[in-house]
Amino acid sequence: MQRGDVKVWDDVYDTSLDDKAAPNLCDVYFRREVPLYTDPKEFFKHTYLTKSMRELIEEIADSLEGKKGSNIFLLTSLFGGGKTHTLITLYHAFESPESLRDLDEKLAAKISRLGRVKVVVMDASSTKLVPHPAEPYEAEGFEIRTIWGMLAYKLGRYADIEHLDSKGSPAPDIEKLRSILSGSKDPTIILLDEIVPYVFNMTRSEDLKDYGEKVILFLENLAKAIEPLERIALVISIQAEYRKGEPTRGALQGRSEKDTEAHTQGDHQNSSSCSP
Repeated sequence: MQRGDVKVWDDVYDTSLDDKAAPNLCDVYFRREVPLYTDPKEFFKHTYLTKSMRELIEEIADSLEGKKGSNIFLLTSLFGGGKTHTLITLYHAFESPESLRDLDEKLAAKISRLGRVKVVVMDASSTKLVPHPAEPYEAEGFEIRTIWGMLAYKLGRYADIEHLDSKGSPAPDIEKLRSILSGSKDPTIILLDEIVPYVFNMTRSEDLKDYGEKVILFLENLAKAIEPLERIALVISIQAEYRKGEPTRGALQGRSEKDTEAHTQGDHQNSSSCSP
């Protein structure tokens, strides 16, 4: 829509979006969101990539190519600061690099050279993506009860960790995780969202407190397992409100930290939990 010399996006006048909360990674993954977020071409058509966002995508692409540098990235900001939006940007960029071409042809070509990239989406606000012992995920004839069980399942290595996939089992150690992670033939990026509220809720549940403590150890072991590996990257969102005094933060201390600032036309600042 044209207003004088200014072109205004049609969705600005779409009243159905007025009360809409910000998108969730799991809703984008399950295609339950509006096309503005689920269609990669539409998403990038409405997205402005900041310098820091371009640099983040380039660094991750370099990591997946096997170049030296950090392969663990923490996205930190206050509530509504763009962490999940950044993860959605990464999801579309590495799943559908061609859709990025009109926005940044050089960046799209860089990602395309990687070939097929395995994108593992772990949104802890949904038990379909990150289950826990009280709400397991129903797979093909069996249940997945832990976050590490789900990660192994998504990497096609569940059999290697099945004996540890229960409430009473210990978190897998560094060597076990490294063995599972290094088995992928394709470059792999793991997107982990809403993990802090997940741990917060587990550790404050009388029945799941011990499991919550094991999740903290798992995160620490996961980071250590990934660090020496090539062609794999881990991106984790951390709410700045939890940065001090939270065990999740301590488990990831010293990792590469990025402030989030990607912008999409029509984006809303309210947040909502993903449907299970």
